[in-house]
Amino acid sequence: MNSYRALKAKEVEIALAALQERLEQCPRANGQHVIVLERLEALLGTFANELLTIQPVIHDAAFRSLVDYTLNRISIFLFIVEMQYLRGLVMPTSEELFLRSIFLNCAKRLGLDWIEDMAVQGSGELAIYPELAGSLAIPAFHVPTGLLDSFLSLPGVYHEFGHSVFARFPSILATMQRMVRAHFQHLVQQLGPMQPTIRAAQLKRFELAEEFWTDRCLEELFCDLFAQYIGGCANIVSMIDLSMAKGRPTYDMDSMDYPPDAARVRICAASLTTSQATEASTELLLAEWEEYAQQFSDSQFYRDACGDNLLKQLGQTVFTALASEMPNLPKNEVSPPDVKVAFTPAQTMSFEDAIQQGCAVLAWNRDNFESWWQDARTRLV
Repeated sequence: MNSYRALKAKEVEIALAALQERLEQCPRANGQHVIVLERLEALLGTFANELLTIQPVIHDAAFRSLVDYTLNRISIFLFIVEMQYLRGLVMPTSEELFLRSIFLNCAKRLGLDWIEDMAVQGSGELAIYPELAGSLAIPAFHVPTGLLDSFLSLPGVYHEFGHSVFARFPSILATMQRMVRAHFQHLVQQLGPMQPTIRAAQLKRFELAEEFWTDRCLEELFCDLFAQYIGGCANIVSMIDLSMAKGRPTYDMDSMDYPPDAARVRICAASLTTSQATEASTELLLAEWEEYAQQFSDSQFYRDACGDNLLKQLGQTVFTALASEMPNLPKNEVSPPDVKVAFTPAQTMSFEDAIQQGCAVLAWNRDNFESWWQDARTRLV
């Protein structure tokens, strides 16, 4: 008897076997991707067994929900592996392997000890797929070709790691949600006597502003703040670049996933220490960004949803949560190093130090940045 479910099961069976063959052909020299490949093969084996389990009941109406659920799970697994992992495992470039080493070392130094291995894959964007089948141990990191040539984008790596941290500590989302809820409840309580129609309009404004802060928007804001916690002034430069490089409207509220650029830059700026905020190059850059932002008009919706007081409270909430959940996470509370430090000979350089020193060179010795960065890249660990 033919049925869609029987046809789909056969297709999935063939796809699982093909994936097994492709994984077996992936290079594993010097421990390369061994943990990722072992986990993927274990998942593949689990799904192959589940497929066998449903074969006897695939035409039984009583088991349709089970069959559909199983086929859907396997199809999603195959799609994720194909899109997020496979190209970087089958044919990794030297650049991807180098970045994998850099990112794994960085994760270890930051204390993200749940990350055991990763696949790095060139896909034209900086992004992470942090969780596979409920595990945060083997993320897929996506990078644009020539990431290291885009120095101002490098603090964005911390933002992507932030997605793994956000998934690791669900209490952080709950804390942010409570803070947002309390903020808007306070605004409602502050309303004085007014006509019922005006009051209803005010309440609706606050309701819509609170609804703007979806879990996804809060996650992206957390990741910006995670990068700020680690990156300090260097992350501010990166956030300004993110806002200005493509001429995007700073107050655009249309995205369902991201807060407007104005909120993202300002919350990071508000999280600077006094010494960082008054550092000459940082102060100048922020003033330049504010001038840029003035060419765009904000809206009442932006002012309601992304008011400076709310942003400041969210920043403090996240920093407090990070200190509690990850007490050993290194927090950057200092200004960029003296540019002389960048030119002090050293055999190796961590990714984190390279970002900080590079920003100092860009700020105070820009003509020598290209040669400095070409040398520094050879010493990255």
